[in-house]
Amino acid sequence: MTVVRPSETHITRAPSDATVRGNELELTSYEGGRGNGPFVTFTKSGGVAGEAWSFVSVSESLADDVARNLLVNVLLPSVSLLMFLVGFIWVSGKTVKRDERTAKWLAAIVTAFGVLMLQFGVVQMANWANHATQMVITGGAYTVLALLTFADVRPTLPRVAGGVLLAWETGIAVMFVSAIAVDSYVVPRLLAVNYYDVNKLIFATFSTLFLLSMAVVGYAVSDPRYRRIAIALPPTVLAVSLAMARPVTYVGTSLDFVYSLFFVVVILVAVTLFGIPAFLLGRMIPAKKS
Repeated sequence: MTVVRPSETHITRAPSDATVRGNELELTSYEGGRGNGPFVTFTKSGGVAGEAWSFVSVSESLADDVARNLLVNVLLPSVSLLMFLVGFIWVSGKTVKRDERTAKWLAAIVTAFGVLMLQFGVVQMANWANHATQMVITGGAYTVLALLTFADVRPTLPRVAGGVLLAWETGIAVMFVSAIAVDSYVVPRLLAVNYYDVNKLIFATFSTLFLLSMAVVGYAVSDPRYRRIAIALPPTVLAVSLAMARPVTYVGTSLDFVYSLFFVVVILVAVTLFGIPAFLLGRMIPAKKS
């Protein structure tokens, strides 16, 4: 099927299976229901304004789907993370002793945790395992982040954030060096701009930064000026990321709710295993002031 756009308009939305060439849209097969759905939109203005009007137009036709997607795919995981953070902050404030000795022990434990994860990830990378990239980045970043807490520097919020970025960038560098050292598939496929491997790397780097940023949250909640922002920021970032990763105009199925519940469990498990160590590191840093 070929659709020719009306004069003085732009094609701003088309099915994921379609090919847009100039003023024509070609569709040779249609899987149905995924990506942009069965919609084709034309707007007089292109760019951001055209995309915005296209979104409004489609959203009007898919009001029920948009409401369900916002509730199930965006709000449910984000609110669950918010409740988890509030509960954990309250429990940790009651049970975790904050002194310099405990801070050093925690840093040593997280350092060992990062080294073990890094070693295991390198072995898996040599075996071409799909999850190895994220493990190496996370292991390397956690090792550096934990070692930075031993630095004899007066802690401030910008310095903690800078330490997180430094640890994250080091983790990425360690991943590339490890991939080259073990002759992994990662570097050649990235240089060839392989779609799936680029997406995996983007997900691995973003998710690692998200987990490491829990150190900033842990430090910020100790200061009444930043407490509310620190607690609200991770769920907000998660909500925006989910809305971008899976558009709210997605035409879903009855299984989406089950998928979202599973996704919530995965998020909470990941935050517990990999985000909480960073959070505790950040929360312990103020003990170094004494």
